[in-house]
Amino acid sequence: YNNGLYNNGFRYSPYNYGYSYNTVPQVAAVAPAAYPYTTASYAPYTAFNGYTSSQYRSQDEFGQATYGYSHPGQAASNYQDAFGNQVGSYAYINPEGKEIRVSYTADSNGFRVVSNALPEGPTADLTLPAAVMDTPEVVEARQAHMAAVAAA
Repeated sequence: YNNGLYNNGFRYSPYNYGYSYNTVPQVAAVAPAAYPYTTASYAPYTAFNGYTSSQYRSQDEFGQATYGYSHPGQAASNYQDAFGNQVGSYAYINPEGKEIRVSYTADSNGFRVVSNALPEGPTADLTLPAAVMDTPEVVEARQAHMAAVAAA
């Protein structure tokens, strides 16, 4: 990274390694030049720190573990017990710009999810269809069958 922003060496050292206690980039002093025109006023340079991210994992001798990560726009965390049951959550920003949050549990009762982005099924239409009416031929055949059963 020998670019003066990250690993700019110890100040006033002939060796260019390590981290400096003074975080101002090393820039050679340049004598001002005489310009025939006026220069525009610019904002002073400020270093861009980028973004921060992290991840972690820890586990004990019983198999219990916790792990997760966080980056700009997304994060996750998970816990696993010694029996393999897991509880966790994650969040992210979808392409439309909406924050999606999901929490889940996976254990002997199955996989269960709670989220603000689960699809919704169609609504139930509670009106029942009209009853089926028998035709005159069916009514006549049923009566003949019942008479034959009674006679037997």
